[in-house]
Amino acid sequence: MKQVQNPLIWENMAQMCVKTGRLDVAEICIGNMRFARGAKAVREAKHEPEQQAKLAMVAIQLNMLAEAEALYKECRRFDLLNKMHQASGDWQKAVRTAESFDRINLRNTYYNTAKILETERNFEQAIQYYELANTPKEIPRMFMQAGEFELLKQFVESKEDKSLFQFWGQYQVRAPYLLNVRSRWAASRRRRTTTSRRRTGRA
Repeated sequence: MKQVQNPLIWENMAQMCVKTGRLDVAEICIGNMRFARGAKAVREAKHEPEQQAKLAMVAIQLNMLAEAEALYKECRRFDLLNKMHQASGDWQKAVRTAESFDRINLRNTYYNTAKILETERNFEQAIQYYELANTPKEIPRMFMQAGEFELLKQFVESKEDKSLFQFWGQYQVRAPYLLNVRSRWAASRRRRTTTSRRRTGRA
């Protein structure tokens, strides 16, 4: 085995080790794949008490997600399965896993899902998950950061929540000041950009 130099051969051998449950040999194969990040993740997974959980981390590094999912289910490590789904961007599976088997991490899963939906500007679903996560204050913040003040107004008016009406009233009082600060900041940034271009001789 020491004479093998091709990382692809080591990868194929590691995949076979996952399927046969040979964690000891799989670690050697990962180490010889010149895949430092994967080797580090496998080393960090050694503290997990279940053999299947350790082997699942090897499978993840090899992009064998179906095998990793089966291993996590076998040892009932639904917390790690939830993390895997989130890391791979499979948010529907992450939510289903948390709702059915990993309720201790359910609110955190809802919150992380809402953050992803916010970055995608899927505000309607983001609202749903922020509310499920019991973090409703994130909703006004989301609309303000996105500059969606009309949507913020509609959201506040749709809720019979005194704190939201209070927030909206305070925002309306401060809005002219905030717009002035934003305008001055934008003008200052444009001046700095122009000055920098002049100094570097760019048009």
